[in-house]
Amino acid sequence: MDTPCNCGQHKSLGFRTVIHGKTTKIKRVPVWECEQCGLYELFPCIKQDLRELLVQLKDEGGVCVSFSEYNELADVMYEVYKETRFKESEADVYLMEVEARCKERINLLLDVYGYAKQNEDHKWMKQLMTRLSQLTFTPAETT
Repeated sequence: MDTPCNCGQHKSLGFRTVIHGKTTKIKRVPVWECEQCGLYELFPCIKQDLRELLVQLKDEGGVCVSFSEYNELADVMYEVYKETRFKESEADVYLMEVEARCKERINLLLDVYGYAKQNEDHKWMKQLMTRLSQLTFTPAETT
């Protein structure tokens, strides 16, 4: 898993703990990280969701959460990452597996959405739509 870094080396996939305001810790945030220069950057497709989570947690002191519990794509990415450590040269294989798992998750969430709709649970339907929207990405958005 790699993408070019400004220093000339390649950044690889990693998951970091983001600490905000010295009291808020968010674990399992997918990032591109460079071992050479120490630079890391968030995946573009998760930045907005991370911002929203930080706003949600701003008044809660001393909190530690897992980003993969709040973001479906991060959850799928982490599942694939922890199950099989892909080599840097296998970025395409990793992304294909993430895409396949996203499709499976979308189908599951659509089934659950149908049940929520049948029961006229509008709050649950809205939550499911948010989760579904987090899974709609193209592999290019991860670079």
